[in-house]
Amino acid sequence: MLQPELDSEPPAPGSAALKRAWRVDVATILGVVLCVLAIELARRIALPMPVPFLILYAAVALAAGYSGRRVGIVAALVVAAFVVHSSIVGYGPSSLTGGAVQLGFGILIAFGIAILIGDRRDKLVRLAASLAESQRELTHARDALAAIADQKSHQLEDATTKLDGVRMQLANTVEHSPAAIVVITDEYEIKSVNPAGLESFGLASLPSQLANVEKFMQHIRFYAEDGSEFKFGSGPLYQALTNAVVTDGFVCRIVRPDDTERWLRGSFAPIRASSGKITGATAIFVDITDKIHARQQMKDLVFRVLKAHEDDRTTIARRLQDDIAQHLVATKMNLHSAALTRNFADPVRETIGRIDTLMDAVRNWSLELRPAALDDLGLVSALRWYLTSQQKFFDFEITFEANVDDEDFSPDVSIACFRVVQQAVANVLEHAQAESLVVSIYRQDEYLCVEIADDGRGFNVDDVMLGRSRGGGLGLITMRERVVLAGGIFKVTSEPKQGTNITVCFAD
Repeated sequence: MLQPELDSEPPAPGSAALKRAWRVDVATILGVVLCVLAIELARRIALPMPVPFLILYAAVALAAGYSGRRVGIVAALVVAAFVVHSSIVGYGPSSLTGGAVQLGFGILIAFGIAILIGDRRDKLVRLAASLAESQRELTHARDALAAIADQKSHQLEDATTKLDGVRMQLANTVEHSPAAIVVITDEYEIKSVNPAGLESFGLASLPSQLANVEKFMQHIRFYAEDGSEFKFGSGPLYQALTNAVVTDGFVCRIVRPDDTERWLRGSFAPIRASSGKITGATAIFVDITDKIHARQQMKDLVFRVLKAHEDDRTTIARRLQDDIAQHLVATKMNLHSAALTRNFADPVRETIGRIDTLMDAVRNWSLELRPAALDDLGLVSALRWYLTSQQKFFDFEITFEANVDDEDFSPDVSIACFRVVQQAVANVLEHAQAESLVVSIYRQDEYLCVEIADDGRGFNVDDVMLGRSRGGGLGLITMRERVVLAGGIFKVTSEPKQGTNITVCFAD
């Protein structure tokens, strides 16, 4: 490798490179001096040496080629001094030392060789240094790029890991979401449906023949709240895919392949690529069937409550007319007749009888509305009196079992228990077609319990409590709400043709 030029930017003082450069330069000059001394020694001992000056010029060339122009010029100066010396002592060819012209020409040759070869060497050194610097820069750039690439690689790995985690979380969220999530492409192809969506649509899986939205809507029909059916090419999905319209809170009714109906609330939004182009849409449905049914049941319940109130008013009005108004009219007529005929004995007796009847009717009404025994004697005695009074309406004996005394129960508990028994007995009389009725009041652990059991025809509890049976359920719902409001527990068990058991319990 060529040594760096001496006139180039030297290494830092005291560095190993500076020491090596000066050593090489000194050794080169010493080599030229030794060559000159060897030729001079050969001259002195008359040792024949062919072309000695060509050897000196070669030494100059080697010095310039090895250490550069500056060292070459120093070598040329040594050779020039020897040429002058040789001319003085008459050594060498006359063509080189025979005169001033020849002498000058010989010195010019030495310097010409030193300058020409030294310049070439220095240019090569500069080129080598430039290449080395370029290589170092390339190495630094390569190392920097490698470091950046390694950093970016780690960042990419971290981002990929995070993206995989987010993707997995998103997949798990979609997989286990209670909402139906459907992804549709811009070509109206169903790309994916999560399990909740399959369940909502009544499908075990999405067959390939239903992957097209048009065929899907032919298989599962969609209806608006007003009852109109949605057709392909209209509706919020079409608006999301064509006009990027976001729709939320859209309520629709679907009819599944098994003819069952579900109510869904949907949200539709477009999917855009990085360029802004619409590439698809997402449809998210939440099943609100239970809410719709609950709302309808609430309407039915309110309607039945209002009807029950109207029935109660009708009953009260009829009983006022039948039990009181007629007796008052007859009493008035008796008194008017007595006033005209002056015969008071018979009208007064009849009037007294009618007044007794009126008093009995008012007493019975009062007992039905709020039995005095409940306030005066307690819950157990009030229940015993009520069941005894109701025995005349049954063609079998009512059994009453009480394992507690007439204790001082709270008014809320007492009235709740009494009303439950009252309503239950009325239900048995009207609907059960039973042959036995047992009413029990007892303590169980820390609870006061009242149980009404009959062996009647029974019923489906869910249908009655959810309002799905004809003409029934309001009494049971009223009982349950009354017990719950009083802080108790209400339980009813029944099966068709298996009788009915109603139990209410209150903490003591």
